[in-house]
Amino acid sequence: MAIQRRSTSAPSADISAGQQTDSSYTLSVLDTADQIAALKQPWEALQARIDPESVYGLWAVCLAAAATLPTQQKVRVFVLWHGEELCGVLPLRRVEQGGIAYLRPLVLYGHNTGDLLVSPDCEPHEVWRCLWAALKKSDGDFLDLQDLKWSQALLTAIDLNGHAHVYTGTCARIDLTRSASFEDYILDMSGELRGQLKEARRKLEKVAPLHHQVITSADEICLQGVPEYAANLDGARKRADRLAFWQKLADLENPACRVILTALWHGDRLIARQWGILHQDLYVVGSFCRDPAYHKYNVSALLHTANIRMCFDRGVRAMEFGHYLDDNVLAWTDGLTPVCSVSSALSLKGFVIARVVRPVCAAVHNQWHKRRGSVSEKENPA
Repeated sequence: MAIQRRSTSAPSADISAGQQTDSSYTLSVLDTADQIAALKQPWEALQARIDPESVYGLWAVCLAAAATLPTQQKVRVFVLWHGEELCGVLPLRRVEQGGIAYLRPLVLYGHNTGDLLVSPDCEPHEVWRCLWAALKKSDGDFLDLQDLKWSQALLTAIDLNGHAHVYTGTCARIDLTRSASFEDYILDMSGELRGQLKEARRKLEKVAPLHHQVITSADEICLQGVPEYAANLDGARKRADRLAFWQKLADLENPACRVILTALWHGDRLIARQWGILHQDLYVVGSFCRDPAYHKYNVSALLHTANIRMCFDRGVRAMEFGHYLDDNVLAWTDGLTPVCSVSSALSLKGFVIARVVRPVCAAVHNQWHKRRGSVSEKENPA
């Protein structure tokens, strides 16, 4: 399917392409998975040149996400061309909540999100200026870019002075090249965490053996279902959507991003499962779930440890965990990157809600709580 390019009337900007400077550009807004599929060759050529900071900007990942979006969400991928050269891609989705249309990253998992792909021949700020002009003419009210790492191209390109931004946490990465082997890495881990893992394993293996399973076959992955322990939990529909995404991505069998499903079994009972992407020599944790009945045994840490061993065995150089190492992240690694969310109004409705309605509602809400607190103190004096 040919991509239809829709030119915008946004202000022109000089975009350097090699040694040339030209103010002409064309913008496409892709709104279907078929259109993303048709852009495979130039998109993959661009990502091969830049090796994006986030795997969630890769063509195959964005195609899988677009093909499995919930029906109430819409694909909005902004694509910038300089002549016949693809020079920028910003993968977003449109989500309506409470009468407001948000433009959010197309893919978002665990403090890891899609990124802006920018040709190395172009100036990121100029590419963003072109995209920003188009975003303001889009069908969104709010640009809501969640969980951007400080090292991502998108944050490099955006002028934060013009957008609201807030720190939301850190993204954890383990550099496996700093340890000669898995055993050496374990020795560098905090003694307290090693003790917790040893004790949890001892208690569990008194009842039944622990088994670490690794699935890389697309056929096997496509046969997986939502774990029994997760089927009745809150967010079961969301888990089903995530499963569809991972299975679609695995089915594409794209060499740039291989899906790996790992699981921890206690006897014949599945107690934890993790989806991940292997991109070159980087393993990225995608989504994770565990049996709540095993919470006290720290099964998430047991599975993380088994997956670290797996990565050493496969020659992987780094692992990115997002926020999945929980509060004890420094026991695992000191490779932390700050993460922030950036937002900005795109329409008059968005501006009014952001600057008027929300502050008034927040003030009323806070005042109500203060009064409730005063009443409670009078009724229940210390």
